[in-house]
Amino acid sequence: MRAAAVLLLLALTSCARATPVTPGGPDSPVTSTPGTPGTPVPGPTALRVSPRPGLVDVRPQPWDRAEQMGPRRLRIEFYGGVEECEGLGRVEVEESQEAVTVTLFVGRVPTAEVCIEIAVLKSVTVRVDAPINGREIVDGAV
Repeated sequence: MRAAAVLLLLALTSCARATPVTPGGPDSPVTSTPGTPGTPVPGPTALRVSPRPGLVDVRPQPWDRAEQMGPRRLRIEFYGGVEECEGLGRVEVEESQEAVTVTLFVGRVPTAEVCIEIAVLKSVTVRVDAPINGREIVDGAV
């Protein structure tokens, strides 16, 4: 009984150690600057992907951003699952005089059994037939 009391006393005293206090509090001035005002904060780098055959349960996938990379090229960024489980099945492009409509299709890898649900930023480069010349870029999946 006495040994149990000693062990309990040691356990309690080890939990009650003082935590060092750093000078300043929430109202103290900051000693470093966060960066140059107006400088964009870098985001994640997109994983470049291309369409791959053999995917199942293929469905339209909305994309997040389109960037013109040249007179006839677009880079489309979208979020999808990890490549071991989900991939880009195909890209469809429809062109008119007013707009370029890009529809992405993603699907599941048929041999994938257990998949983690983590969003991955991906990108695909798309070529169009005629120069973009200010035409609206439209997401065909929405």
